[in-house]
Amino acid sequence: HPWKNNACCDSNTVQSVDKLNEVYGEGYKWDRCGPMSQACERFFVMESCLYECEPSAGLFRKYNETQTDDPDYNTWQLHKMPIRKSFCDSWYTACANDYFCGEGDFFACSADYDKTQAMIASKEAAALEEEENKKMTGLVIGLIVVGALAVVGVNAAAFLYYREKQGNPVFTPVDAGVST
Repeated sequence: HPWKNNACCDSNTVQSVDKLNEVYGEGYKWDRCGPMSQACERFFVMESCLYECEPSAGLFRKYNETQTDDPDYNTWQLHKMPIRKSFCDSWYTACANDYFCGEGDFFACSADYDKTQAMIASKEAAALEEEENKKMTGLVIGLIVVGALAVVGVNAAAFLYYREKQGNPVFTPVDAGVST
């Protein structure tokens, strides 16, 4: 990375690519629309290292500490920082086949991400509820079958008892009807 020898941060700031991707929170991960190609991800790693480690980045902050009342104020936005066209073209080429949400606005993309996550959570909850309903339906059917068998069994026992009391049993001993 071009600023490695002059960086204002160390390995604690940039521990790994995954840690760097998590610095700004879940809605701001560069790969939130799916896995990226390595070539594209390299540019996002460089950009993150620039924001976190480049000593001269402060010279290009859009807002300074005296502008905190501005509704658009943020501490990270860079403005009018010179970037080579060839660097931008290389970044575009590296990421041409990767997916990004929204229209390129980082914060709008975060809002899209939040909506998408909410929809996914809602669908998962509905699927879980449907699965629970299926289990409950199976339990109810099982209880009905067991109840029906119990009613049939009680009625059969009552019928046998009634016939026995009348002196006309359904079942007779095997040797009672045989003469020797």
